[in-house]
Amino acid sequence: MKKIFNLKSILSITVIFCSFLTSLAQITYDGRIINIGGATENGKFNFLIDKFSGLYWTFNNGNKFFQCDVTPANPRLAGTGDKIVFYNSFTSTYNNIQVANVYNYSDERAKTNITTINSGLNTILNLRPVSYNWKNNNEIVSRVATLSSDSVAQPLGPNDGKLQYGFLAQEVEQVLPDAVATDDDGNKLINYTAIIPLLVQSIQELQSLVAEQALTIERLSNQANSSSINVTTDKIVSCTPNPTSGQIAFEYTISDNASNANIYICNLIGDVKRTISCPLNATSVSENLSDLRDGIYIATLSVDGISKDSKRIILKK
Repeated sequence: MKKIFNLKSILSITVIFCSFLTSLAQITYDGRIINIGGATENGKFNFLIDKFSGLYWTFNNGNKFFQCDVTPANPRLAGTGDKIVFYNSFTSTYNNIQVANVYNYSDERAKTNITTINSGLNTILNLRPVSYNWKNNNEIVSRVATLSSDSVAQPLGPNDGKLQYGFLAQEVEQVLPDAVATDDDGNKLINYTAIIPLLVQSIQELQSLVAEQALTIERLSNQANSSSINVTTDKIVSCTPNPTSGQIAFEYTISDNASNANIYICNLIGDVKRTISCPLNATSVSENLSDLRDGIYIATLSVDGISKDSKRIILKK
């Protein structure tokens, strides 16, 4: 009798619980569609839910969760960790993601310890770009089937037969450790977005070198075409401080027979952003560049309309 009484009690509780759920959200099934809460029918889908703010799953140990929040205009996904992984656990394969655009959160207001990068080229030169193919995954299913429940198969990439281009995470970690993450299973992943600022800074650095070389070639050409073979004393001796947050002092030397001299501050595409007059009876001049944007600039000394010398300066407020 005790067992019968317990079974009846369980059935009664089940009926009461189902009635409670039905009062909150009606569940219907017409042979085609499961509908919870009277959701608007959609011909492409067979499972419809309405009047819920989202979905929330927990793992049976209660320490892991996954949520889908549909209350904002753009639904939000979140889990126990700080990442959402597109991964097929059965085939042990990472999946492709197809989107129109990817936007990385980069709001200035959320950042601190902001520092201008000024060594990108050396870092980039230490990276080894490679081409590769993902390993064949034809036997993954049978391989995974032989694993014990606590074993983890080595993940593979989506093998579509195409040649891939990138880096090896273990090698990148030696150069840019902050751009490489290691998951709970020891697998290495690269934050490729972190490499983009270094590429931009490298291009800027190369452009500044090109600009400096162009000025050197122009100066040598002017000297070659000049009737005088005297060694010029027109040069920028120093720019201090460099990098600068705005105020900068230029120390220079100018030949005695010069009529006028200027220092031009140009960006890396050659636009003149500031013209600084250099007194002929002095050896230095100061200027405040804080109104210019942070970045790399070229300071060029022009004497009597001829470029004589140049220095690279970094503005970092």
